[in-house]
Amino acid sequence: MKNLFRKILRKKKLNKLDENNKPVYKDLFESKTCGFIFNVNEPEIVDSIITLEKILKEHNIKYKGVSINFGTQEPADDKFLSDANILNMNDIDINWYGFPSEDLTKEFINTEFDLLIDFTLDFPSFPIEYLLRASKAKFKIGFYPESEQYYNFYMFPTKEIHPKDIVISICNYLTTIRSSK
Repeated sequence: MKNLFRKILRKKKLNKLDENNKPVYKDLFESKTCGFIFNVNEPEIVDSIITLEKILKEHNIKYKGVSINFGTQEPADDKFLSDANILNMNDIDINWYGFPSEDLTKEFINTEFDLLIDFTLDFPSFPIEYLLRASKAKFKIGFYPESEQYYNFYMFPTKEIHPKDIVISICNYLTTIRSSK
């Protein structure tokens, strides 16, 4: 009964969110802001996020990330604890219904990022689904084709590809998009 109630409440809240996400394609280097979501426990993701941050900083693109660390209350990597641009979300930041803490995510959700990249590969996860659906980002990129309704573009990375190569591939792809003006 609890799960049914939780499911109904989740659906009701998600249906209230704006679904009029009309993608605005932008070349990476024309973008002024970028958001990203990642699971800090995925193999080699930390190096990949550091690479992404370096690329964004080189091109003066402001960014904000959400580090997901479910299954524990402790951060998996200390690197992101002191990074003001990374919000660290773990189990204590998720309420009983599965919604992330509004205090933690409000700014991230309400920022109109030019780009939002979801690096998580463990979809479906309701808190991640909520962040993606609630985000006001103009162009959303992800890796989980079964949830294509949340993305404007998604990729199919193979297991053999290093996450750092995925970051570089995304950046290369986004530099070839012609902006819609």
